[in-house]
Amino acid sequence: MESLPTLDVSLPREGIDDYAIHIVETLQRGGFVTYLVGGCVRDLLVGRSPKDFDIATMATPRDISRMFRNCRIIGRRFRLAHIQNAGEIYEVSTFRGRGAEAISSPRERGDEFIERTNTFGTPQQDALSRDFTMNGLFYDPVEEKVIDYVKGAEDLDAHLVKTIGDPDARMEEDPVRILRAIKFSARLGFEVEENLQSAMRKHVPKILDCPTPRVTEELFRLGESRCAEASFGLLWEYGVMDALMPTLADHLDDVGPEGQNRFFRSLTWLDRMGKAHGSLPRDFVLSVLYLWPAWDRVTGDDQGGDWGKRTEDWFHESGVRLQIPVRLRMRFYLLMAMVQRMVTPKTARRFRRTKPLIRQPAFPQALALLRLIYATTGQFLDRYEWWRGQAEVMGVSAAPFAVPREKKDDKRGDERPPRRRRRQSRRRR
Repeated sequence: MESLPTLDVSLPREGIDDYAIHIVETLQRGGFVTYLVGGCVRDLLVGRSPKDFDIATMATPRDISRMFRNCRIIGRRFRLAHIQNAGEIYEVSTFRGRGAEAISSPRERGDEFIERTNTFGTPQQDALSRDFTMNGLFYDPVEEKVIDYVKGAEDLDAHLVKTIGDPDARMEEDPVRILRAIKFSARLGFEVEENLQSAMRKHVPKILDCPTPRVTEELFRLGESRCAEASFGLLWEYGVMDALMPTLADHLDDVGPEGQNRFFRSLTWLDRMGKAHGSLPRDFVLSVLYLWPAWDRVTGDDQGGDWGKRTEDWFHESGVRLQIPVRLRMRFYLLMAMVQRMVTPKTARRFRRTKPLIRQPAFPQALALLRLIYATTGQFLDRYEWWRGQAEVMGVSAAPFAVPREKKDDKRGDERPPRRRRRQSRRRR
């Protein structure tokens, strides 16, 4: 039997989810080779807390569903098993073999792109089919061994983002990997390998051939990643912003160094907000990304009209092209209209007119945008303090990202008893 390329590395067991270990142990007892894979192994090796735990196994999706009642199989070409426990979902995939990637033509776009299919294989073949060496690492929590078929540990030690195989071929297979390489570089503070840099620049135009919702999803993940400042700096450096967000890229080219610093300072502020609050709503991320192009447009020579409507007229085409959900775009327009009212001096003289604005659910985010404006430019500090004070007088929280209320279960434990319907009296005929 061929020996495994194991590393003499011990990962902290307390950093690994107990139920993920239970899944691995159960599948191994069933006779299937099973490992933790991908991002969770990478994060544990660099001292970060994994956000989720993915598992790869020799078992097929049908085998997995037989062993776990709380399992459901998803996908068509690339079938996965999702095991749910205590509100958490654990993704379990079967090791993929050679030829596991195939060209597909989505009906809605007619563009060819790469998808992975159900061609099962060995752990080594699965590792070689992945994108970056840092994501090709496996970990056996039972034997406590790291398995490294792709020399991913070396690249982690060197703080290097590197593809498995030829970078030019890997970027051509799936150009969205350009965004993933940028994400890992920004999040981990790693350098992108030189050959990969060349391949990324070469294949940037091909990102437009990928399904738009998938690309937009990656852009939002960069914005809410708490490393948006570094991520969008790399997007601009590699020319990705010109291809995907031309409105924003043109604005940065037009405003010069001072305006560029203003934009990236805003993203630094956004990252701090994400670290402080734990998560960032996408409508707010969108508003911060496009705040300054919209601001310069509505506060230019022609300052008349409603800022929300003018922002909508300007941003509509870009929003449709990126297939940004309408509800996110509408919140962006609403926040711009609210900021207009908040920076208008005459509003302060009529407190009665301020009450409906402060009571709106979007008010805390509008106040946060006003705070960002003064923190970045030094303007409107007095307006921010005035509106925050009025919110305190009215007992309205200024926290920009309130935690949504959980849905109450069917058992009406802490709920008020249901109101009885008043029986309508019938008229006697």
